[in-house]
Amino acid sequence: MGAFEDFVNTELPLRISIAAVPTNLNFPRFTGVGRGVEERTAAQVKSDIGLANVTNDAQLKRSANDFAGFGEKATPVDNDRILIEDSAASYAKKYVKFSKLGGSGGGLWLPKITLADPVANDDFPVVVAVAQAATITKVMAVQYGGNNVVWNLKIRNWTGATSGGNSVWTGDKTTNANNTYTSFDNAAVAQYYGVYLVVTSVSGTVSQFDVLVEVS
Repeated sequence: MGAFEDFVNTELPLRISIAAVPTNLNFPRFTGVGRGVEERTAAQVKSDIGLANVTNDAQLKRSANDFAGFGEKATPVDNDRILIEDSAASYAKKYVKFSKLGGSGGGLWLPKITLADPVANDDFPVVVAVAQAATITKVMAVQYGGNNVVWNLKIRNWTGATSGGNSVWTGDKTTNANNTYTSFDNAAVAQYYGVYLVVTSVSGTVSQFDVLVEVS
């Protein structure tokens, strides 16, 4: 409630609910000299009470480096949310689910490797070395023409590794069109280790063989 003097009705003090005051009405401030009243705008009132810098989105205006005060989630999951500004919507604040940033669990697809006219004993790196330890979470293989390709992935130390290494599967895989794999015998890729595609055999005339590897 607010207290005002009613100048129409013998200048008696009255009470009026602030909720009843129009939002575009300028606010009065008594000067303390007689009945003098100084007109104040909403912006001036905010300044008078020390809230000049407060806006409707004040909760988003935080101090630099204050994220360090929040707890860290070691392993994000698909339904976690990340705050963004949408450039396609005048930079309005929105959130993105973690699952939208990559594959399941926020996985990262390594660059696709393509073998033209693959033959037995082809041996090429999918990635020479990873900057930090990773885990293979999905592999996709696509074959064009021919009957099938028998192949495997090898995990090797990047320092001069041209052969050997740990096989991702204990038994080679046979692709005859396109296949997706999510189960592995050895999926861990240590820091500075690479992933290599090794072809064991090719049946028929295969014009192209593509492999995509997802890691997290």
